[in-house]
Amino acid sequence: MSMFDPPPDTRPLGPLLTALRRGLGWSQDRVAEQLCAASGRHTITRNEISRWERAERVPSAFWRRWLATVLGADPADLARSAAAVRRALPARPGPAAALPGRAAAHPAGPAAAPAAETARLRRAAHAWLATPSGADVPAARAAPALTRRLLRLAGTVVTAPGAAGPAGLPGLRRLDDLVGGADLAGTLGRRLITAHAEPGPAGVAGLTSVAEGAQLLGWVAADAGRWRTAVAAHRVALQAAHAAGARPLAGYVLSSASHLLTEAGDPATGLLLARTAWSGAARSGGATGRALLLHRAALACALSGRHREADVALAAARRAADRADPGHDPAWLYWLTPEELAGMTGRCQAALGRPMRAVGPLLLAARAAPGPRTAALHRTWLARALADGGDVERACAAGSAALHDAIRAGSVRAAIQVRRLQSRLCAHAPHPAARRHRDEFAAAHDLLADVRPAA
Repeated sequence: MSMFDPPPDTRPLGPLLTALRRGLGWSQDRVAEQLCAASGRHTITRNEISRWERAERVPSAFWRRWLATVLGADPADLARSAAAVRRALPARPGPAAALPGRAAAHPAGPAAAPAAETARLRRAAHAWLATPSGADVPAARAAPALTRRLLRLAGTVVTAPGAAGPAGLPGLRRLDDLVGGADLAGTLGRRLITAHAEPGPAGVAGLTSVAEGAQLLGWVAADAGRWRTAVAAHRVALQAAHAAGARPLAGYVLSSASHLLTEAGDPATGLLLARTAWSGAARSGGATGRALLLHRAALACALSGRHREADVALAAARRAADRADPGHDPAWLYWLTPEELAGMTGRCQAALGRPMRAVGPLLLAARAAPGPRTAALHRTWLARALADGGDVERACAAGSAALHDAIRAGSVRAAIQVRRLQSRLCAHAPHPAARRHRDEFAAAHDLLADVRPAA
């Protein structure tokens, strides 16, 4: 037995928790309810219990004590089992990683993907802009190769066997509103493998299907912290849309990649992709799609210090949104509601250092959010704006709400933004609300989704 093997009598934590729960005849929901009631902290959901039982995460010492109380287990047994599981998992950043001057233990975004992958995406974007109609890319020749690449990428997010499920792509898009990438990636990967394992529609229809599936895979992979897969999948989606001659879809793919890269700390590449999307797709899409492209450019400009250009893009986005006709929008723009557009405006105003203009739109967007990830992302920006405006009490309340939303979501993207927010709130450490939030974050940070080491 190696020094890294658990003692022979130590049962892995996941099976141990499952056995204790089933011995009581409880569901995972019931365990979560009991933990929240006993501890007085309402941050645990069924999703977190499931992750513990699947050994995707390890409960902290705080939660192990309450698990022992609720399940009637020996705390020492849980500690030994947790230690065995923790050795098999990557190191997690502690609360100090979010403080000024302290480096995070994991790369926060595209730095986790090789620069070469991002460079390939940029080259694909330039190739599309040169011939956005796709006339020089024979569909019959492009479809098989792009389908194979999609299947390979889908396989990288499938970490355990399971059923693909009956949901088609529209249903999976809506499921993404409710479930974080950490939990959805495997289901989506299996569904794409099932859908594309056999030859599908030929020509433009088949390429469009590949493009839409690859874009969603890239979006969900980013939310699971799998940046290599996220960037590579967006490149496949762009090339498939290019070969199909689907300019609005190609622009949407680039806008998706632009936002992910901008949000994760690479606004220069985000701006390049947003401008490329606008140049190649603005005249072929509807007003809603144009508003989206302009908002992506506005945020990237704001975070790049290009304030005048951000204002120009924001004004143009507002004019485009006023002309929008949702009844004629493609299915993949269903989520772009007036409230979401308001949130985009609020984010940009916050990034431009105008907190009073940001708060109202962000409050509206957070209240209308379809799921916990979107709510968490809007509330981190809301907390930032409130803190910048000097309203520390409300900023910390928004930060705490964002923390709870991010935990429920199982979203790496939301977790990264919540962690980043801590340094801004720590600047107000003398304020009692900031101290309370710091303690709350310290107790709950290990429940946040974390960057996966693979793919």
